[in-house]
Amino acid sequence: MAMLDYKNYTSEASIELLLTSHKLATYASLSGALGIPQTREIVQGFTDLFPDGAYPNEIDTGLPGGWRELTPTELGLPASALDGAGHYIIESPITGTLPTGPQAKLLGEFDEQGQLTRVSLTYTGTNSPVDIVDYLQLNAGTIAPNLEPLLVALKNYSQANGLEAEDALITGYSLGGGMVNIMARFREELADGFFAEANYIGHESPLIYDDPEVVYNYGYENDAVYRVAGDADTFLEALQEQGPLLTHPNTSYESSGDNVVLFNDMYGSPLWPLPAFSLLNIPVSWYAHVDGIITDAIQRIADSPFYEYTDRDSAVVVSSLSSLSRSSVWVEDKQTSSSNHFGQPAFLIGTEHADKVRSGEHSDYIYTGGGDDLIRLSSGADRVDGGSGVNTLRLKGDGADWDAYQLSDGTLFLNSKQDLGLKQVENVSYVEFEGLSLLDISLTQQRYSVGERGLEDERFDPFGLFSQDLEYGEHIEGSAGDDELTGTVAFGGVGNDTLTALESGSLLHGGEGDDTLVGGLGDDQLYGGEGDDTLIVRGGNDVLYGGVGDDLFMFDEGYQGSAVIKDFNQHAGDQDWLVFMGELFADQEDLLGSANQMDNDVVIARDGLYVTVESIGIAELVESSQFLA
Repeated sequence: MAMLDYKNYTSEASIELLLTSHKLATYASLSGALGIPQTREIVQGFTDLFPDGAYPNEIDTGLPGGWRELTPTELGLPASALDGAGHYIIESPITGTLPTGPQAKLLGEFDEQGQLTRVSLTYTGTNSPVDIVDYLQLNAGTIAPNLEPLLVALKNYSQANGLEAEDALITGYSLGGGMVNIMARFREELADGFFAEANYIGHESPLIYDDPEVVYNYGYENDAVYRVAGDADTFLEALQEQGPLLTHPNTSYESSGDNVVLFNDMYGSPLWPLPAFSLLNIPVSWYAHVDGIITDAIQRIADSPFYEYTDRDSAVVVSSLSSLSRSSVWVEDKQTSSSNHFGQPAFLIGTEHADKVRSGEHSDYIYTGGGDDLIRLSSGADRVDGGSGVNTLRLKGDGADWDAYQLSDGTLFLNSKQDLGLKQVENVSYVEFEGLSLLDISLTQQRYSVGERGLEDERFDPFGLFSQDLEYGEHIEGSAGDDELTGTVAFGGVGNDTLTALESGSLLHGGEGDDTLVGGLGDDQLYGGEGDDTLIVRGGNDVLYGGVGDDLFMFDEGYQGSAVIKDFNQHAGDQDWLVFMGELFADQEDLLGSANQMDNDVVIARDGLYVTVESIGIAELVESSQFLA
């Protein structure tokens, strides 16, 4: 289930709902702000003046194609239902019908024949100081009965045009997102329950109705407004959940995406999030809230070639750096008080401009899009797609510290001899090795171009005396089907493959599909790749990466050796299993007696068996263990 998947819709349909709802929600919030009818047009005109590339994406604040506003006459409402700025009025339980209070847009989507295909109730976000007091009633949802007039009108209009609840999109941004969650909560009571099965998508909502079968809440982790009220029953309870200085609690919910970072200029600053990641720190902590209105981050997440490997809880970092910062700031999953996933596998996404993207210490997926990008990798089983442009990959160490392999489709694999992991790389023109470095500055950098037979040394050497080209190593690779391969270096590629180590020191990579990797008795490296893989460990000092998917790490009966599992249950949404065959261990209690917590890792030691499982606690590991005779 990919990150943006909603209800039982396909991934494609879910993405369309997220993109369309974001356009509708931001259109409503920008329109008629402060009661001034032309504010959206003013914002659009201002952003049109930006130099090319100043902002990371093209900015379009208009409605999606085929959509338009519905008039009071069409809906059977009086003209007074609209305020002077073109919003439908919702009576506030606190301020009544005071101008610029709670508002909404009622919109319709029409096909080329002019037939109505969908409707939307789009709640307006905070667009004037009058709205602020309504945050006091969000958690209690006391405004819900006041939604009835607009809902009944939209229901009647929908039914008259042959539409059902599934054809209704309920959305909103910020305060509007909070209204989406209130309506989702009371959906079976309002308008005789007509909208019970409608599609509810909130953007940057402070309030969370935590039922993923009903509502999807999308937002950015570094937005202090998003999820700040949580799912508390009252405003006072929500207030009590905040930290000192109203520090954001950063609570995760089932109906929300909780780990998406909009990496903008403010977030990239070394001062982030001083003095505190708090609702009170408006210039700093609200930066992503404003940036989220005009970003195309949702589209870029969906366009990533690695999107299918994401999960609702995946850590995703999307660049939103301006041209002022793009050339000097590394986009990365940085360690900060506003994040709780530093050090976990992440998806890093660039722009259509020249980006600098840096991986973390675990297995990351990096897609840099357009532009001439610089991608710097650390440890882990990283996977990189540079997109278009002339892209450069930078690795730690010297060229002699790496083995290079190129598959028939041009995919490049770089395997570290220094325990930095295997890198799978596409659409990269150059590879640099940092060599000796100081303060992240390479002092002895080696630069190579990606050639047909190897990595070609780019240093000026007219006589070839100092050339250090790195030839691609020999390997075997699978087809697009299900293959059985036996070799010292084997890449399965696509399909449900079976790979078997030929001799000590083998490198096996399953690729995409549900693969079986069988190690030998020597020191092997087994990489499952993407899919539900089975890694069979027979003996020796092995390095094991299951990759994305629900993987089995099976230790053969009589196993002797020292194995390291690098990514057990580290990818969001995965359920890996540690399986011991025969009489290695009798049960969980027996395993527990041989397991010790060593810092962040668990070490299992008995006789000649020594297994290290990194970044996990004993309780979780034991619960994820099986024992087979």
